Amino acid sequence: MNKKLYLLTALLLLIAFVFVSCGEASENCSENNGSTLTDTEKPNDDNTTEDTPTHSHTFGGWITVKDATCNEQGEKKRACACGEYETESIAIDAENHAYGEWIVTSDPTCLSTGNKERYCTVCSQKQTEIVEKDLQSHIFGEWTVKKPATCTVDGENERICACGASEKASIDKDKSNHVFGEWVTVTAPTCVKEGVKEKLCAC
Repeated sequence: MNKKLYLLTALLLLIAFVFVSCGEASENCSENNGSTLTDTEKPNDDNTTEDTPTHSHTFGGWITVKDATCNEQGEKKRACACGEYETESIAIDAENHAYGEWIVTSDPTCLSTGNKERYCTVCSQKQTEIVEKDLQSHIFGEWTVKKPATCTVDGENERICACGASEKASIDKDKSNHVFGEWVTVTAPTCVKEGVKEKLCAC
């Protein structure tokens, strides 16, 4: 009987100890509920916390990512060593046109300048420029025969520009254009018979 009483007493003491331990643990948990360390807090050796300084970005120079045009903003960016970067817009540049190829609208000559123009492929802005005189670009008149071609000699044509420059071109020999010499009597005429005379070409 004494043995059963002893076991019952021991069991009751064990149950009482468990209840007391759980109560203290519950109280400690409620005191610390929600008190997690933030990113800027670091535990010290004495279980206290202190704030760590936040990172301050040091950006490098600006780099143009996209040039501004006559009707569209550009973009530039700069980066920090940590990998963070920031961007900014570049204002529209009304003079930064994207022109196409030049088109000559009037050819220059030896006496006058010409003109050329081109258009912006973005806003259609037109740009014109003067083309300097071309001293080799003559406007010649009609050909005239300077020297006729013969059966033995080439002839020559010539045309003249308003600036005074001339251009010459040869004319091929003309086999039908003979250059005869003087008449020569071959047979003298008589009272009853006609005479004969002839003239010869150099060919």
